[in-house]
Amino acid sequence: MTYFNYCLLFSGLLVVVTGGIIQSLIEGFVEKYFNSKNYNLTGLSEHKLEFVDGAEIGRSDTSIVWLGIYNDKTDVAVKMFWNNYSIDKEMVVYAALNAVDDHEIEDHKIPRIYYHGKLNGGCYAIAMSLFDGTLFDYYNDTPNGDLLNVDILYVLMQLVKGLQYLSTKNVVHNDIKPQNLFYRGRDAFISDFNLATINGAQNKGKTLLFASANFFADKSRFAMDDLESLIYSLWYLAGVPLDPNHNHQLLFESLPEGYALFENRKKGKTYAKSKLMEKCKHFKNDHVRGVFEYICDKELLSDKTVPNYEAINHVLINAIRKMGNKEGAWFSDDIRSILLKLQNNNME
Repeated sequence: MTYFNYCLLFSGLLVVVTGGIIQSLIEGFVEKYFNSKNYNLTGLSEHKLEFVDGAEIGRSDTSIVWLGIYNDKTDVAVKMFWNNYSIDKEMVVYAALNAVDDHEIEDHKIPRIYYHGKLNGGCYAIAMSLFDGTLFDYYNDTPNGDLLNVDILYVLMQLVKGLQYLSTKNVVHNDIKPQNLFYRGRDAFISDFNLATINGAQNKGKTLLFASANFFADKSRFAMDDLESLIYSLWYLAGVPLDPNHNHQLLFESLPEGYALFENRKKGKTYAKSKLMEKCKHFKNDHVRGVFEYICDKELLSDKTVPNYEAINHVLINAIRKMGNKEGAWFSDDIRSILLKLQNNNME
């Protein structure tokens, strides 16, 4: 077993142990809350926050997310931490994104923050926009559900909009994956910024299955790495198969796309491009395939650190128009406004 694999195994065991302890502490806090019948978690009249009984939304190694009601009228997701380190780290990023003060922040595909701070009883929390779920859950719960054809372009267009906004604020998410891509109705969003960094700072944390080639090369990561992870995430949702792992020294059953690109680059850019183009062939629609071929060739294989989002949007819009602007399952009001704006610009 390689040193890399030992590190993965040890860090995984450490996360499981510490995560279990943290979750137990937070569970105790929630139970205490309902037993106390003191239903305002903040103690502040201007930021009244209550839990909904029996309404856990999800959990991670360091947090539990619970359904809450903010100021008696707005359903929110309350992400609870046991210490202030985790919340402070995440709130630095949300502040950089202006997610606290900008009440229209969801237009940028980022959740709005309604409250953050210590709750009565000793827990810390961020109350944020409530979504219907993650794209990962949506497609796992849909029989034979793959994100294909025009719908994958609609989702990609919305999430590229989010990544473009992140780059204007010098934020790198560092953990783009289907579990961190959320939806409400037909609108897609980017959330969970606990591994994000700002102004060029680096963070080693990453979900390996969707990590970029630079992660496996132990290089600095930038906005381009977020785009690369987004492409791998959408390929996963579309059912693009991973390459089998023939190197039994690695713990992976199948090779993560980023690791495959990292290895393929060693054989030259032409070879790496040919392998990415093979992945794109999974998409039978010429226009959809063309979008991914463009992004792989002109963006992922380039030496740029920040994608040319304007060019990507242009390619996306042209592909959608050539497909006849079909109103698929993910045709949202946001997509409608983008296409209408394009039509108006062409008429001027």
